[in-house]
Amino acid sequence: MRTFVEISRSALIANYQSIRRAVGEAVEILAVVKADAYGHGAHEIAATLEQAGARWFGVTSVAEAVQLRTSGIQGRIVVLSHLERD
Repeated sequence: MRTFVEISRSALIANYQSIRRAVGEAVEILAVVKADAYGHGAHEIAATLEQAGARWFGVTSVAEAVQLRTSGIQGRIVVLSHLERD
């Protein structure tokens, strides 16, 4: 038997909207979608949250940021770790 998790898009949106109501419109919310949204699919989660009104997304690396941007996410993307010089 395999273990799996199913994410409800409507529950994800409802949770985001609940947080939005709690903090108000003047507060920015950063949706952390690092590590492929903890294995749930960064693009799918970010796209759902962007549709719900999210404008900020947090990732771990520049590579994750590029993947998110090239997948069509338009919001601001914050890399949540230091950057190495080449």
